[in-house]
Amino acid sequence: MRRHRPHRPTAAWDAAAEDASNGYPHCANGSASDPDGDGWVWENGQSCVVQGGGGGGGGGLTCRHQAQSHWGEYVWFAGHRDGQTGLSNPNADDIDKYRTAVYWIKGQLESNSANRSNDTRFWVDVQAI
Repeated sequence: MRRHRPHRPTAAWDAAAEDASNGYPHCANGSASDPDGDGWVWENGQSCVVQGGGGGGGGGLTCRHQAQSHWGEYVWFAGHRDGQTGLSNPNADDIDKYRTAVYWIKGQLESNSANRSNDTRFWVDVQAI
């Protein structure tokens, strides 16, 4: 199924005209718009796939590891949580709460190997930003 693509307002959109294999358009700004490194971006009112990124093609984990290597895990969490604002202020209370919540979930999964394959779910309510 193809999604309707709005009018492309810039020349960058023309360069990104080919859709990805999953039917979504490629992003005009590429990985520069993808601080969390998952291969997906919201541009021009729609979801798009970063060329060469994770965007449903299985490369998301590799892309995330590359981003964490670039920024360091501590700062990467800030960018994942709040984009450029987070990268500029990685010690913000909100980002620290998010980082702590993710590490708590990770700890729960690691505390019992069965938690990696059963249907037990762990979550933390983190205020939306």
